[in-house]
Amino acid sequence: MGNPKHLAEKDLSNANVSGGNLAGADLRRTKLARAVAVDTDLTRADLTDADLTDANLARARLREANLTGANLTGTDLRHADLKGAAVDDPSRLETARLDGARGLGADEREHRPTVEPGAISGRQHDLDDVEPRTDAAMNDHGPDNPA
Repeated sequence: MGNPKHLAEKDLSNANVSGGNLAGADLRRTKLARAVAVDTDLTRADLTDADLTDANLARARLREANLTGANLTGTDLRHADLKGAAVDDPSRLETARLDGARGLGADEREHRPTVEPGAISGRQHDLDDVEPRTDAAMNDHGPDNPA
């Protein structure tokens, strides 16, 4: 049996790994669409180019995880710990659920993302360093007027 933390390029779609310890796991290009990883430790996991479409990572620990190139469409990251996590493009988070997520934005001072107000659902208190766009592309659904 192989190393349980070397899961690169595997198809784990619909898998349930809730409460598991995947800290430091190699999950590059892994298919985790609709997977359930509630309360899972993914600290320093490499999720480069992983497919996390509609995955449930509520309360997951993703400290210093690499989410570069990951598909986060519809991913549930409510109350997740994302301190130090690498996200190469903030638009990847536009449809993710971030209610109560901690660490995102505040720790990425070198890569301060620009996000349109209202583009990220959930509470904004942990996204203080995100700079909202102020151009004509803004709509009436900003942080003071939610949709």
